[in-house]
Amino acid sequence: MMNRKYVPRIRDSINSVYCPGIAVSPSGRHVAMEARTTDWEKNRHVNIGIVADIDSEKTSVIGTDIWHLRWQSETDILFLKATESEGVQIHNWNIHQQTLRQVTCHPGSVERFWIVNGDLLYMAPPPPEQSVSKRHYVDVVWDTQCKRQSEVYRIAANQFVGGSIPISGCMVTANIDAHFSELMSLHGDGRSFYLTCRKSQECKDVVVFKAGVDDALRWEMLPLPTNAVLWAISPDGQTLLLNWDDRHSEGYSGEAPALHTIPAHAPSEKPQRIAADADRYFLSAQWTQNCGIIVRYIEGTIARIGRVEGARVVPYDFADLSILGCDVNANGTAAVFAGGPDTLPRLVSVDLWATRASMRSTVVTHVENRISFDPQDDERQRSWAWGRMQTIRWNNEDGVPIEGVLYTPDGYQEGAPAPLLVVAHGGPGLAALMVRRDWEDCWIYPVQQLLAKGIVVLKPNYHCSDGYGRAFHDAHRGSGGPLRMMLADVESGVAFLVKQGIADPQRVGLAGWSNGGSIAAMAAVKSTVFRAISCGAGAGDHFIALASSIHPEWHKSIFGGFPWDKRDQWVADCATWQKVEKRVPTLIQHGSDDPICTIAHANALYFTLQHQGVPVTLATFPKHGHGVFAQSPKAALTVMSQNLKWFSHQLLDHDLDWDAEDPLEG
Repeated sequence: MMNRKYVPRIRDSINSVYCPGIAVSPSGRHVAMEARTTDWEKNRHVNIGIVADIDSEKTSVIGTDIWHLRWQSETDILFLKATESEGVQIHNWNIHQQTLRQVTCHPGSVERFWIVNGDLLYMAPPPPEQSVSKRHYVDVVWDTQCKRQSEVYRIAANQFVGGSIPISGCMVTANIDAHFSELMSLHGDGRSFYLTCRKSQECKDVVVFKAGVDDALRWEMLPLPTNAVLWAISPDGQTLLLNWDDRHSEGYSGEAPALHTIPAHAPSEKPQRIAADADRYFLSAQWTQNCGIIVRYIEGTIARIGRVEGARVVPYDFADLSILGCDVNANGTAAVFAGGPDTLPRLVSVDLWATRASMRSTVVTHVENRISFDPQDDERQRSWAWGRMQTIRWNNEDGVPIEGVLYTPDGYQEGAPAPLLVVAHGGPGLAALMVRRDWEDCWIYPVQQLLAKGIVVLKPNYHCSDGYGRAFHDAHRGSGGPLRMMLADVESGVAFLVKQGIADPQRVGLAGWSNGGSIAAMAAVKSTVFRAISCGAGAGDHFIALASSIHPEWHKSIFGGFPWDKRDQWVADCATWQKVEKRVPTLIQHGSDDPICTIAHANALYFTLQHQGVPVTLATFPKHGHGVFAQSPKAALTVMSQNLKWFSHQLLDHDLDWDAEDPLEG
């Protein structure tokens, strides 16, 4: 007799534990990790710090409100923790003594920190008496005169190891003659510090500074290529690993940089391209003593890690597991957070050095200990009605192969067309992966709850997605209509499923957040395929984005010029400038304080649809930003509940009552 599967509620999905951060100890025996859970009473997401012993598979809890974990030694972990009286400060946890100690007492919260050459360096606002305020002229803020609002402070190793009194560091970036808006990374090789920062909000303004380890820390800007980001330093300190787009003179978000090496003693030399044959956008890279450069990247619908060998990358084969997060120590021990179509995400420890002999066959011969955050929760989720997940492939109207992840409900009968919801991912440089409990399913779109209602779900990897090479990733550049191009890929997936007898062509919906929301906005005015649409935090007007987004250069780059040079292309790809082809009921969800796709996009799309007779509902989330769902559990519940009600009504003809609670909401 089979056990009856449990249909999770939306609250169950939101409650699912997720791992936003991992750090493996120097010996590889321990792993520190963050486990994100929910506190419904206080309406907040909670980060719990956990330490796992790989040998015994035992875990111990450090505490709550902990993030950015880093190993100071084999027995001590440093991390950020919020305090009631002093804001966010750096704390220490000793795994043997099980003691928690505050390390810093910086006036104002610490933002980030690094352990470099045994020293502790952290980023924080300067004390009030040292801060540089913006110049004000009556009611005018003169932004070009603004200096950076954060500095870097240093605490020598002998100051905080074993100490009992919280201390503040010594400012070390005051003598940098440059204004930077974002500090991206800090590295050290035992003799020098390297600081990578962005001088402005434009992605192309990246610079790298270097300073010796002497107390003065006299910084000099390195003559590296424009937009080169320092990712790692070789263990011997002789070579720098750069992430650099070598094809364009300007760099923008959405472009695909590539890995290069350059001698540390000769930064003006021409960088040498490595892993050129891989043709992949690398998500991260770490340079280890034993295994060389380990990279994480996406290949199709699976996220992998691999070892750089000259011009190629040899992947470690974890079968159908996708690597959602990864940390590798100097000896080649990797701690990965991995999940697959039939496997809940787990913490997995792998000795990459021990698997080097099997690299030729690209198979990891022993995936060692898998550690669960909450065994009871995992056991409960194994009984959930997950349905079936598979990668499917089709050709778009130009004959270009497109992939996607198809979800079908438990008990689905092949040959019986079902309602279909297409979920377009954000980015656009992201991808739909073959992973149970994807973060979107926990916070934005109630995929499992819709499956329980008999709705099939497709997540397409449209043009510009990661995992299909640089040409596919960069297809939006100069295309003259990136949103229309992406929408055509999405529509071709619908046509394929209709032809296969899987989707009912009369009951097809489209949902998307961020760039997915931009695709949904274009579909709301130009597509005749969909019966209902949900547009989340989308940018439906490139002109508005150019004037209000914190990333205006992206919109300029995709057309190859500004609107006064490429007016027709700009207009044709703006949803809010179009005449509606079909009156498709549309739900718009948007945070009022979104700095990436401002609320003006939602208002403009609402105006465009309403004045052309389209049934449209605008749900505005006051004081919420781009990631509405990430700000609190109740915000996530509202976003997901609205989508559940909306598509249950539009695709299944259920009554629409925004105030009534669906049984699957909880």
